[in-house]
Parts: sequence; C-alpha cells; structure tokens
Amino acid sequence: MLEINPNCDVHYPPTDPCTADICLAHDPAGHEGFTRQLVAAAQALHGRTSRHPPAPCATLPPTRPQLS
Repeated sequence: MLEINPNCDVHYPPTDPCTADICLAHDPAGHEGFTRQLVAAAQALHGRTSRHPPAPCATLPPTRPQLS
C-alpha cells in the first residue's frame, strides 16, 4: 500500500528506505529515472507558465556552501 502523503520523502539510505523508495525499487528506471522525470515535468510546466524559456539543468556543487 502506498501512503497518502503529499510531502513524502525519497532517496533515503538503502538500509532504511521509505515507502516511495520501496516503490521506486520496483521501477525499471529507478530513482534516477524518477528524478529525471520530475525535472522534465518542472521544466515543461515552467515553459508553459513563464514568458522565459527554462534554463538548462545545472549540476549541484559537491558540497553546499557554509552560511555565516
């Protein structure tokens, strides 16, 4: 049974998966495919609702900068 939680988490460690992680484990595209689909959907929505075209995806830096 899939929990009904609009704020469910994904990408928990494999040793302690959440419900969504367990569902994605059975998807051939897995977590990577799910994440790619989310980004593509967000870019498509942005393209339909914005006057500006979506920016290309950038990779995140390996570490987050520390705030002082």
